[in-house]
Amino acid sequence: LESLDTDVSSLTDGVSYVVKVDQGVKKRGKQGLVRLGIPKENVAQAVRELSEKGFTRFIAEPTIPHEEADEKYVSFERTADGIVMSFSERGGVDIEEHPESIVRSTNNADIPLPVQFLDAVKATMDAEHMSFVEINPLVLQGSTCVLLDAAVLVDSAGEQYGHWTSADV
Repeated sequence: LESLDTDVSSLTDGVSYVVKVDQGVKKRGKQGLVRLGIPKENVAQAVRELSEKGFTRFIAEPTIPHEEADEKYVSFERTADGIVMSFSERGGVDIEEHPESIVRSTNNADIPLPVQFLDAVKATMDAEHMSFVEINPLVLQGSTCVLLDAAVLVDSAGEQYGHWTSADV
């Protein structure tokens, strides 16, 4: 909030933005903590409205045009069996209502996303000591994966006690 005017002035004119709370809150969309399609001139007001709910950190990012039906869900969880990926063709705010749509696997071949993307997420998890990554929604545009929202859980002991890999689990 202290840098709101400066931050908003650095945004690009003529672009529609998504404004959301950036404080580790799950289910932001269902809680009304996300504003969609906000023109630059209204971003500050959207942030002020969200701050009235007690929040102090926010993200404003360009809107990525897509159809709701194109939203997918993917997560990566470090387990004793390695990194388990969960995937659903049904991403977005209603994923919890469709648990039957989620496929779980440790094998990239079972997840219908580009293998380079899957490997890049796993490599980032190892490099940054992450134990969980959830991307929801994820939009596939051709062979490019566009992360519209993500949450991560970082192992705070990872850096102190050394680098770990999936094979070390």
